[in-house]
Parts: sequence; structure tokens; C-alpha cells
Amino acid sequence: MRAFSFFPKVPPKAWIWISILIAAASNSVVVKIQQLGACHPTSHGANPISYCNLLFAGSVVAFTTLLILRPRQISPIELREFSSREWIVTIIAASLAGGVAPILLFTALSKASVTGVVLVQTIEIPLVLLFACILYGERSSWLAILGGMVAFGGVFLTAWYGNGGKLALGHGEVLAILGTVAAVLATQLSRKVMERMSPVLFGIVRNFLGIFLFAAIVLWYFGPGHFTDIFSPYLWAWTLVYGSLIVVVGQLSWFRGIRAVSAAEIALAAAFTPVAGVAFAWLLLGELPSTGQWIGGLVIMVGVLLNLVGERLGGVPEGMMEENVSGSIFRGI
Repeated sequence: MRAFSFFPKVPPKAWIWISILIAAASNSVVVKIQQLGACHPTSHGANPISYCNLLFAGSVVAFTTLLILRPRQISPIELREFSSREWIVTIIAASLAGGVAPILLFTALSKASVTGVVLVQTIEIPLVLLFACILYGERSSWLAILGGMVAFGGVFLTAWYGNGGKLALGHGEVLAILGTVAAVLATQLSRKVMERMSPVLFGIVRNFLGIFLFAAIVLWYFGPGHFTDIFSPYLWAWTLVYGSLIVVVGQLSWFRGIRAVSAAEIALAAAFTPVAGVAFAWLLLGELPSTGQWIGGLVIMVGVLLNLVGERLGGVPEGMMEENVSGSIFRGI
């Protein structure tokens, strides 16, 4: 990619780890920016960096940045290369990834701890296997399936232990699960289209649809007054940082890395995401995992490692493994 021509000496493996760390930090960064906004209220006492404002403005910045980087991606010649069916699938997947999933995950962050959200998001492991089986008839090894089941069990162990022996998930955790379902489904739906469509073009479509879909939902549910502070300079200053670094650099570094490294290296880096996510929640927000989260998190990591070993021993084709791993790692919200 031309966007990376300034860094020719950076090894591809480094790009993967850069994207993994950005992805792991994204939830904590969102909450931290929102907290900074609360310290700089507007003249009428409101937080200019509400989750709604940040999501809307972040999508605008990400869309504009990608469009500036690769304007030829939306030329009529490029767009006509895809069939009506491919565009329908792209629109559905982009709407899920750019609108539905971010709304659910941002709302989850407002109602639960980042550590809790990070842990429940690991249900992406069994979800990837499930959707790959349903949509494409792909079968994974028994060890990979076992790993997905163990990780899934770790999420419920966290919920059970954290509620005194009663199986209960908070509102935020439930929203995080629904957002993860939407994100993984979006990627699995777009897999075949992405074999021909460039990641930048898909990113442009996703952010474009995200802008309008999110705005329509907020205006319908909350009314126009919810965007009162959308033009706050403080909001847009931090959004430039968030949209450019977290969304654009995170996405592009991921796509730069997966083109030149093996699927095994991608999976190994991806397995580190939950640990890094919890670490960033501690470093940036001072969140210390509860006893239940420690226990559930350890079980989840066992499941992640079993899944990783199972995919490698099962001889999964390179392309399939890249899609399965990359599908849920970086959502770019």
C-alpha cells in the first residue's frame, strides 16, 4: 500500500503486532477520551465527547482519511467491477460493521467496565467457527472446536463467579456480546467479496454507511438535540486522534501485515488480544480485574490457546485462517 511507502524497512510481522496493540487499546482509549470530555464541559454543562458524538465524528474522520489516501477506489470503473449480488452483500456487511456493531459496543462501554467488555468479546472464537460452518460449510478440528467451547465457558464462568454463584450478565456485557455477533457476522458475510474488493474500498463503504445509519438511529431514538455539541472544537480535536490512529492506522497496518506473514503468525498475535486489552484497561483507566474476571480470563486464555493449536494442527488453509482471525480482531469502531 502506498500509505506505507514511508516505512519500507518495517517488517510485516511488526505491522501485525502494531494493529493488535491498537485494537486491544481501542476500548480503553474510547473511554479515556470520553472521560477527558467530562473534564471539559460545554457552556451548558454537557460532555462534548459523548459516545454518540465520538462514534459519528470518528466515522466521518475515518471515511475522509481513507478517501484522501485512495480517491481512485471510488471511480466508476472500479465500482462497476462488482456484481449487484456483491454490492448487496457488501452493503449488509458494511452496515453491520460500520453501524450496528459500533453502536452496540459503544453503548456497552458506557454500561460496563472495559475489562468486562474485553472478556466477553472473546466469544468471537466460537462465533467465527459457527458462522464459517453455517455460511461456507467449513469444518474445524475437534481441538479448535474444544478451544472455542472452553473460551465460551470462560465468559459464563466470569458471569457466574461475579454474581455470587448466579449466572447473570450485566446489560453492558449483553450488548458487547450482541455487538461481537454483528461484527463477526459482517466479516464472514464479506469474505468472498473481499477476495476481489480492496480493504480500503470496503473501509470507505463501511464508514460511509456507518455515518448515515448511526445518525438516522440517533435522530429517530433521541431526537436532533442529541447532536447539540457535534461541532465542538474539543470533540473534533480528539476525534482526529481517534479516527486517524485507532481506525485508519489500525486497519491499514493490519491489512499491510496479513499480506506478507503466515496465518500461524497472525493467529499467534491475535491470541494476545484479550491479555493486551485487560492490560490497557489497567494502564489507561486503572481498572483492576475482579477475582471472577481473573478466573474467567484464565479459562478464556486456555480456550484461545487450544483454538490456536487446533487450527494449526488441523491444517487449515492459509486464506481461511487469515479470514477467521482477522474477522473479529479489528472492528475499527
